[in-house]
Amino acid sequence: MRRAIFYIVLGFLFLITGCASQNLFVATQPYSVDQLLNDSIQNEHVIVPDDKVSVSIWGHDDLSVGSVFSIYNSNEVYGKWLLVDKAGYVNLPQLGKTRFSGMSVQSLTDSLTQAYSQYLKKPVVVVKVLNKQVTILGEVIKPGNFNLEKEVYYIPEVIGMAGGFDFYADKSEILLIRTSNETEQTYKLDLTGFNEQMLRNITLKSGDVIYVPARKSKIIDKRSNTLIPVASFLSALAVLSTLVF
Repeated sequence: MRRAIFYIVLGFLFLITGCASQNLFVATQPYSVDQLLNDSIQNEHVIVPDDKVSVSIWGHDDLSVGSVFSIYNSNEVYGKWLLVDKAGYVNLPQLGKTRFSGMSVQSLTDSLTQAYSQYLKKPVVVVKVLNKQVTILGEVIKPGNFNLEKEVYYIPEVIGMAGGFDFYADKSEILLIRTSNETEQTYKLDLTGFNEQMLRNITLKSGDVIYVPARKSKIIDKRSNTLIPVASFLSALAVLSTLVF
């Protein structure tokens, strides 16, 4: 009888110790927040191969691809965009093969305006990158991929786009994962210790992943309906054993 109780208690302890939250990402050696702040200073998106870009020229739909000036608006779903090839080029009406990769939206706009000035009088050119996204995973209401329509986004904004934090979100251990020059960099952020001004100094870039881990209590709380009856049963066994032996 005592041996049976021993094995039951041992199994219960194993069940408790196995209740740790299984978080997806672990930052073993995260980069410092100071590096993230410095990286946020240069926030312009630099066009890279496989980017989807629209080029709009006011009054010239024949030269535009995904024009924001007409009813044929830039739309990724309907293919109204140009795909930057592996070498960093696209083929434009009138201009032909043109390098896009390595340029910011503003620098490309200036370059195309100058190039089209050879054919048009004071062309108005608008360039948009349509596939800028951030990914939010973990303890938020609506995790997923979110498009970046503006040039500048802050962490509270994208958390809001995901519906806000879930009840079990650990706001002190949030990870921001960024790939820069083919190197993955992970930053650990304690949002409970950041003031609003500090958060507005951290801007997000296309391709960033924000991971909100769960507090350690999540699994225990989820299994409480199972643990409480088991604990009651063990207590009853303990009382019974004192009476029998």
